[in-house]
Amino acid sequence: MPNSSFCFNCPLGKFSTVEGSTSMETCTVCPAGYWSNDPGISSEGECEMCPSGKYGPDTGATSVSQCLNCPAGKYSNEEAASSDLTCIACVAGKYSPDPGVTDDGTCLDCPAGKYSTTISASSIAVCLDCPRGYYSDTPGAHEQSWCTECPKGKYLPTPGGNSILMCLSCPAGTHSDQEAAYEFSTCQHCPAGYYSESIGAISFATCLACPMGTYSGTEGAANVTWCRWCAPGKYSAATNAVDESTCSACLPGKYSNTSAATSDAT
Repeated sequence: MPNSSFCFNCPLGKFSTVEGSTSMETCTVCPAGYWSNDPGISSEGECEMCPSGKYGPDTGATSVSQCLNCPAGKYSNEEAASSDLTCIACVAGKYSPDPGVTDDGTCLDCPAGKYSTTISASSIAVCLDCPRGYYSDTPGAHEQSWCTECPKGKYLPTPGGNSILMCLSCPAGTHSDQEAAYEFSTCQHCPAGYYSESIGAISFATCLACPMGTYSGTEGAANVTWCRWCAPGKYSAATNAVDESTCSACLPGKYSNTSAATSDAT
């Protein structure tokens, strides 16, 4: 008597196209990149494909759980992949924290003010700040050269600037010809005897001399009101004077009852 009175199914993860088979040896494993949890299938086409974002390195897989995720920092839009070589790295300037993703749209840009030279990045931690004195308004920057220098007349004391608006202007009474400055000390004061109302000035040329009849001993004067008047009875024809000694007394036989006189001429 035969040991069995029925036909056996090929086991999970296998199929057979042979009609009238007398042996399990005709059951062929589903190839790598595929799986099957249905017994007794009769063609390779009935093996299920590993979905995109995954790959299946083993033959004869019996569950989709044997399809492995592409790691974080990579993606794949290929179905039935059999190797992690199909997992494509997120490019520098981007990162992807989630495994098993299916397209490059899941690779997130490093935010503006940052950059990254790392490929296959899985965390925003790889996104580095633009250094002090620099800014970048471009998301997804892939090298530090995308960080732009703050222009002359400005400075930025903090890293990670994401807009030129974060570059602070040198105040009135100062100027700076340095690019990529990150300290207020780069804003040089107009010297005594001068003033400047310009904000973000880039050269000494913006410092204007205190006019005749006035003087100022203060560095960094922000407007002409910082230039003090010579007192009544005195005059000065000098510009950019720094102290009251430049104010000369009216000669005997003359007088002046106004401040800031510029001449002893009658």
